[in-house]
Amino acid sequence: MEIRVRSWKVFSNFEVDSVNSVLYRSFDRWIQRLQWPVAVLAVLILPSLVWATYCLASRVLIMPRSTIAFCGGVFVFVLVWRFILRFHWMGPWLMRAEHEATHLLFALLTFHPIVGLSREEKRGSHVRFLGSGNWIIQIAPYFFPTAAVILWLFAIFLPLSFFFLPWTSIALGIATGFHVVSTIREIRRDQKELIALSWKFCWMFLPSANILMLGFLIAFSKDGFSGLGEFIGDMIDPARWLLHAALGIKSHLTESST
Repeated sequence: MEIRVRSWKVFSNFEVDSVNSVLYRSFDRWIQRLQWPVAVLAVLILPSLVWATYCLASRVLIMPRSTIAFCGGVFVFVLVWRFILRFHWMGPWLMRAEHEATHLLFALLTFHPIVGLSREEKRGSHVRFLGSGNWIIQIAPYFFPTAAVILWLFAIFLPLSFFFLPWTSIALGIATGFHVVSTIREIRRDQKELIALSWKFCWMFLPSANILMLGFLIAFSKDGFSGLGEFIGDMIDPARWLLHAALGIKSHLTESST
């Protein structure tokens, strides 16, 4: 996905060897083939995600103390955005920067060499990479909370940071508020990236993807990594119940036939 603009390029004359070219082109082909199967899967798991979210909300309501600071962080960002940042150039600029950083992250994860940045007067900077790209690069900013994931990575690789920064409370709440506001602002009918993917696909994929990511953020804010495990377990429970019910019906039919 190369955005054509009239401006400057950071890295010029960037050459990629044939092995790397084959790698990202091969990834793009497989990812493109998975687009609609993933959309169907997202629709199928939506009831499980709703159930897991209900269980998480119940736990939060029973023991709200552990998420008060997180909710405070969300509220603080929404308040600051509502009365300050949305009227200042820095607010939209930060959201655009995270948007492009998310494109960059998923381009790198699918082995696309980054060849530069481009700049438009009205829209800011854009990531430029080799290849035509794929749907996951295109849709990633509309569900993936890059700022919050950076906090997760610090929590994983720098455990001592828990003593110095409130990763599981205010900071994560601010990052979540940032993600929610930016996602709401960017999902528009005139958004060319979403139009190119088709609204049918977006409506199939994005609800589940966003509920999943928000569930992870809230579960982590409540109980850390054990909270994540509990949320994932709640997601799996409906499938486990259906499997047990199906096996029970099968065994009952077998006994009846004998």
